[in-house]
Amino acid sequence: MLGHWRVSAFLGLAWVLFTEQLCAQVAKDIRIESQPPGATIELLVGTKREPIGQTPLTYHAEFHSEISVLRFSAEKPGYVAREFEVAGKDDHAMIELQERSFAASPADLNDPELGKMQEQMVAVIEKVIRDALKEQSPFEVDVAKNIAVQRIDGSAYLVVPVSVGHAPADYRQVSAGNAPAFLADLWSQLGEGFALPLMQAARKVKGINGIVLDADYSHVQPGFSAGLRMKSTVEMECQPDTIMVSGWDPCATREFEGGLSTCVGGPVQREVYFPCARMVPVTHTALAINPRVSFAQANSKARYIGSLEAFGTAVHAKDVYEQIGAVLTDNKGSVLVRHGELPASLAPQIGTVLTDKNASVLARQGDSPASVAPQAPEEVSTQFKQNEKACDNGDATACNLLALMYLYGTHGVKEDDAKGAQFFKKACDGGDAGSCYDLGIMYDGGTGVQKDKAKAAQLYKKACDGDDAAGCAYLGSMYKHGEGGLPKDEAKAAQLDKKACDGGSAMGCTNLGSMYQDGEGGLPKDEVKAAQLYKKACDGDEANGCFDLGLAYYHGRGAPQDDSQVVHYFEKACDGDVADACANLGGFYKQGTIVKKDAKKAQEYFDKAHRLGD
Repeated sequence: MLGHWRVSAFLGLAWVLFTEQLCAQVAKDIRIESQPPGATIELLVGTKREPIGQTPLTYHAEFHSEISVLRFSAEKPGYVAREFEVAGKDDHAMIELQERSFAASPADLNDPELGKMQEQMVAVIEKVIRDALKEQSPFEVDVAKNIAVQRIDGSAYLVVPVSVGHAPADYRQVSAGNAPAFLADLWSQLGEGFALPLMQAARKVKGINGIVLDADYSHVQPGFSAGLRMKSTVEMECQPDTIMVSGWDPCATREFEGGLSTCVGGPVQREVYFPCARMVPVTHTALAINPRVSFAQANSKARYIGSLEAFGTAVHAKDVYEQIGAVLTDNKGSVLVRHGELPASLAPQIGTVLTDKNASVLARQGDSPASVAPQAPEEVSTQFKQNEKACDNGDATACNLLALMYLYGTHGVKEDDAKGAQFFKKACDGGDAGSCYDLGIMYDGGTGVQKDKAKAAQLYKKACDGDDAAGCAYLGSMYKHGEGGLPKDEAKAAQLDKKACDGGSAMGCTNLGSMYQDGEGGLPKDEVKAAQLYKKACDGDEANGCFDLGLAYYHGRGAPQDDSQVVHYFEKACDGDVADACANLGGFYKQGTIVKKDAKKAQEYFDKAHRLGD
């Protein structure tokens, strides 16, 4: 049911790759320079960035053809980053970098008094920040917005907004355990490079009372939002049979002479049983977590506030830390740690809690109201009982939550697919369309229930009638292939795929795109429309859509031929476990087509394709 309709396209591409019928490669040295020199150059390959050195440099490039291009980026602290392209016919690239401004223009400040202070600080801000960004530091920082003097509670403060990209390994995730150290270590860098020199200069400007330094740190935060989908994998499995085996027998025949027989050696063939006579493809289906379960990008925010007096005559930022106020919050505004004293208007409300993805309490600060405070681990089963009671009283949402608790073995209950299916049924009967879809997935794959595609089709229809987009997509796939007791009806499949796509199902967009590409289901053949739908699907993290979009860029079918986009979307598809994408990437790297030849990467992609069953 989940098969994708691109066999001929893939086979055509695979034939091109492995018979090496692509255009001849162009290999040459490219001289890359920048003004000013010293810019870091990275080769952009799909979603990957490969550093190749600092300007001026000579790069040995390999192109698909003379009209192919390679994409690069040039970055230098204090300058605006630039992306540029080099074509196969080029020998030289000169990149002009533009200086970046870090200070807000005094004219942009509506308050004349603040504008006058800002005017005196502009030159200092530009120099201090430019110098700080040149330093090699543990945290990768940048100025998020222009620095300006602002009025806070009637007093003028220099406000410095900073973004933190990468952090030392200890701080890849921020929690209650490492929050105090994170706050102090980040200050060591920002205070030394930014705050201290700025405040030393601010002493000469009448009216500035201190500094507010806001640091926004993006990192990965695990979340919990569950649903189900079917995942199909094709594996090559052994099939036993008898086979003919050739060998040498020292007594293959006998000759008789003088009444005596003698053995004569010779080749023979015998039929023998072999447990793995041939390999056959076998499709396995299993439940997988819906993309609603993911690791979300989270933002921890650090705020440091120091008065001019707090800095005194300090030489190092560490000498100031005990004199300033600071706070670190998570992306929901909950306080992780607080340091020193902060003005009430600038400090988040205390009385918050930090929890992990299972709602287990990591840390508490102050008195949180019981209605909003998460339960401690030993009380988690109470939440299950509350949902159980609500489900008994007809609350479909509570029944859905109980199903998920049983499926994933959370909140004090053991994993039990059969019980999960029972509660999905109660939720579905109670009007929760998403639960009808989830239960359909279970019947489709035989998880927790007896496999029954006809029952799955009925549940997908019920889900779709309730405007569950995923249910429409799966029902459309069944009509497309005539499964689950449904007639094969491509026109009906197209209607359902459109409803699914319009409703937010990325899979529906992929399937609809495929039908436009081939002109199926009464739809006109429209490769441009197909590519647009693949893009929409890929943006929704549907890996098959990414692969089909990569094919479109490869063949110039509905999208311009673009090698870099091919690699970009094939990588996204491979990351989403599309075996065809991994196999083709392996071919690119093995043959040195589109990308630079790399035997190690080629083998890695081939190995992954093999694991996925390609």
